[in-house]
Amino acid sequence: MNGDLCRHTHQTGPESQLLHSGQSRPLGRRISRSWVQNVLMNHPDDPNRVDWLDLGPDPDEGKPPPDPRRHYLWYGAAAVAVVLALALTRAQHGTNRAASSTGSPSRTAVPSSPATSASSVAPTDPGSFVTPSTLAPFPGRSPVAVSNVGHRLLDVPADWELFARGAGFVLRIQLATGRITRTKVPQGNADFPVTFLVGADRVLVRPQDDSPGAVVPDDKPATVMPASIQSGTSLFPGPDLRHMWANQGSGLALLTLDGRPTGTTIEIPPNASVESPDGTGYLLLSGPGGTYAARPGAVHRVTSGLLLATGPTRWLTVECDDSLVCTIVVTERATGAHHTLDTATDFSSLSLGRISPDGRTAASQRFDGGVTNDGIDLLDLDSGLHRSVEVSPNTADQTGPSIVWSPDSRWLFAIDRTGQVVVVNRATGKATPLAVGLPGVAQLALRYGDG
Repeated sequence: MNGDLCRHTHQTGPESQLLHSGQSRPLGRRISRSWVQNVLMNHPDDPNRVDWLDLGPDPDEGKPPPDPRRHYLWYGAAAVAVVLALALTRAQHGTNRAASSTGSPSRTAVPSSPATSASSVAPTDPGSFVTPSTLAPFPGRSPVAVSNVGHRLLDVPADWELFARGAGFVLRIQLATGRITRTKVPQGNADFPVTFLVGADRVLVRPQDDSPGAVVPDDKPATVMPASIQSGTSLFPGPDLRHMWANQGSGLALLTLDGRPTGTTIEIPPNASVESPDGTGYLLLSGPGGTYAARPGAVHRVTSGLLLATGPTRWLTVECDDSLVCTIVVTERATGAHHTLDTATDFSSLSLGRISPDGRTAASQRFDGGVTNDGIDLLDLDSGLHRSVEVSPNTADQTGPSIVWSPDSRWLFAIDRTGQVVVVNRATGKATPLAVGLPGVAQLALRYGDG
């Protein structure tokens, strides 16, 4: 009877035997446990008496028994889904770590020293500097990696690019956009100076030992330096960004940036040696009687005294008479006209200085052997006014500048003792860290326009 409850007593059929034997029989409906207890309590004296319920026809009757293997298929599918989810989670976690890791300098991370962190120093010139920030980490394994600060670093023309070299890398810093490209180069021996030369579309890095030199094309991985300029010669900036001078012992040869000779040479007289670039794409020689400027087919003496600073338009020298009375002299390169400078500056601890492109200011690094006395000196070549900039300069012995003037003579870029780039405002004499933390660098160069 469908849906009706019937009680059967004294049953001795198969159903009764199944219940007494403890075996199970599939039923269409579940029997209440309380009802079973009630039946047993009402008939405790008759173990052969069985009460059972007929709850209607079995809904599974006539169906084949379920395949037990289906359970295992479901379990297997669930296990595969869990494994895939874990794998995807691990992969995503690894990607996030790579994107946010600060790394070590050997992995090209970009730490900021606590003493010079750009994020901890307030800009001194709000009209020219922007809010300092920390540079996002570079990908650790990429030979060329780009990081965008997201804002300009200095209010300058778009073609001003500051290049910096550190241990095992070169940075190309586009000041107007905040785009910084890091290219890996061979690290070389830290005990030897390194030639750092910036051309129109590449940078040349050559340690002055047996370490391999490198050519760093813009936005491309570094390549091995050509064998013709790899060793046994010194390299100097040429008269334009597509040429360089190579010291070949008896003379200087003008080469293209890939090492091909142009046929132009500068002869080096006996007992003379190359001292440094002259600031116009030619060379200075040192020899008996003083310092000499050398160009193709012409060598002339700059001073018989001490050369203090050089630039594109002027020389700054110390000249002494026969009784050792010395004066500071400023000489116009184009005409030879000169005037003495009334200043009390002590030049005994100054490095060879750089005169600004407009010829008004000479900047020199001062090394007195102590952190408190070291700094950068600015000397006005018209008035003789001297100012000391409170920056502990980098003391690395390198072939190439660690102070660089901007083409408009407004800014002086320098490297402090911790290897961070600082920008000196000539008008105020104040130094401000570049508005981004960088890995420590040792050399600087500025490329702009065609010069």
